[in-house]
Amino acid sequence: MSSKFFNNTPNSNLFQKFCDIAHQMCNFHTFQAVVGYFRSSGYFKLRAEFENVKKIQILVGIDVDKLFRKQSEFFFGLKIDENAIREAYSKNFREEIKEANYDAETEKGILQFCDDICSGKLEIRIHKSKDLHAKFYLLLPENHTESSDGWVIMGSSNLSDSGLGTKDDNNRYELNVAMKDYDDVNYCKEEFQKLWADALPLSLDDMRNMKNQTHLTDDFDKPKIIYPETTVGRSQFYYDDSKFMLDKTCFFISGEKLKFLEGMLTSKIIEWYLERMCRLLGKRTIQYSKQWIEDIPIASPNEKQEKDVVEIVDEITDNIKNDSAESQQKINLLIKKLNAKIGEIYNLNEQELDFIGVR
Repeated sequence: MSSKFFNNTPNSNLFQKFCDIAHQMCNFHTFQAVVGYFRSSGYFKLRAEFENVKKIQILVGIDVDKLFRKQSEFFFGLKIDENAIREAYSKNFREEIKEANYDAETEKGILQFCDDICSGKLEIRIHKSKDLHAKFYLLLPENHTESSDGWVIMGSSNLSDSGLGTKDDNNRYELNVAMKDYDDVNYCKEEFQKLWADALPLSLDDMRNMKNQTHLTDDFDKPKIIYPETTVGRSQFYYDDSKFMLDKTCFFISGEKLKFLEGMLTSKIIEWYLERMCRLLGKRTIQYSKQWIEDIPIASPNEKQEKDVVEIVDEITDNIKNDSAESQQKINLLIKKLNAKIGEIYNLNEQELDFIGVR
């Protein structure tokens, strides 16, 4: 006799149950989940099976005990610090990406997770209550009625590798029950709707910000300015359009008008400024802290000035790629030309330029 209950043994785990329902349910339209613990890697495992699902909604209850202990004035029934809730989830997401040893396929899936949120296929909300511990899953047609198909799965499994039963060295015991009786499914559907209405949504901006704080950002593939955390002597900023990847103690700037910005940062004027504003390590080593880089006073050029700076930067970049003694001589002349142009943009007089050491 077939049982409604199943554990996480091979071929009888939550992942397999999801797959079976997805393949057999011809009008599978909506997947809804209430979980206490969520990993995007768990979502990735299901993504291929749910390719044709139109709507995926995941309600997460995060561990906010520390949050509430630190902010006792935001306890139950009183004010909820929604920014702190979002930051708690964002921190969990960043730590997961940073600490997990993902292969290329799994990383691709996590990027898909981010893209699904941006496209609207996937919605995630964070419940404001620290008491949310229920775990159940709804697999529904677009219009769920007494005569249509529909499932609810309830039990101990969270939406993670361990909960799904897909982890190779999984020693955790899970027990779940799958039900399709209309009254059971409809009851859980109504409970989900009430919880969902009381939860905090993750916006597109939230998702983009979380993604951009990890190595998953696609800004590596875009033009950028690369610079080291520390440098000896002169400033070292390099315009890159070759999709270089960065390792530790090296950072990058992305955005608009990067070639003009590269010219500004490469100039003797900004170098002089940074030597006085940034932290010195020893006599000549400068530490480029993010706060000081962000606070550099970049002057606004007119159209001709911006064009002139970009042309000089292009010439410097071409000569750097040639890597010859003749190219180095040209670079030195171009840097002098650049310094004069940046001085013009800042409207510095001859005395000020001499003081900085430009001429």
